[in-house]
Amino acid sequence: MTDSIVQDKWYTISREEWQERNKQLQERLAKNRLNRKEKKLLSNTNNTMWFGTTSSNNAYWIKIRGLKKGEPEAYFEVKKGEDTQTASYVEGHITKLEASGYEFEGKFRNTFNLTLQDDEGSYILQSAFTNIGRTILNSLAGAEQLGDVKLALYINKKGFKSVWVENNGERTEWKYPIDEQMDMVEEVKNKAGEVLQKDYSALEQFYIDTVIPKIANKLDIVQQVEQVEEREDEDIPFS
Repeated sequence: MTDSIVQDKWYTISREEWQERNKQLQERLAKNRLNRKEKKLLSNTNNTMWFGTTSSNNAYWIKIRGLKKGEPEAYFEVKKGEDTQTASYVEGHITKLEASGYEFEGKFRNTFNLTLQDDEGSYILQSAFTNIGRTILNSLAGAEQLGDVKLALYINKKGFKSVWVENNGERTEWKYPIDEQMDMVEEVKNKAGEVLQKDYSALEQFYIDTVIPKIANKLDIVQQVEQVEEREDEDIPFS
């Protein structure tokens, strides 16, 4: 990354402003952690349900908010029981990725669950296959080996809400080019040739059948290596 974020096509703010926002966010998160210690969280029997039933009662749940037109910026909503926080970025070590979904008004909607782990516990990001959701997955697919991952929401130079993805401190590149993805999007046009709507169902299925399994396979390899290293450490005799 350059010294001036203004010069980077991915940002529209200065590095100083970005650092100040992160500093303020860290202060709020530290305050929230203190508040969590001072109050009793709901028991596991009072699990909050999102997108459908889940058994991961001890995890914090994350959703991406502020994506509707007219909303000024996107943000992460981090929730566990009645404890709710907001953040501009989340980070941790990915331990699990799986396709999911839920039924709403008689229609099934595809989603995915991305589990992050840090010193505070487990965080499960549940996202639909929106532009931001696909960007997260495409960026993770572009990483050769996954480590510490950071997801940061921001406004790009064109004024659109987007997400910056880092792996081990470096920005990840997309695995699948935009042109290749757009070939899987079907356009519905009127007689004048004007696009009335776009059908992303084939693209979503590509992410479910191809992209997510390939990323999950990377996680399995990393976990297998970590297990081997742990066993090797256990076998080292005391001197």
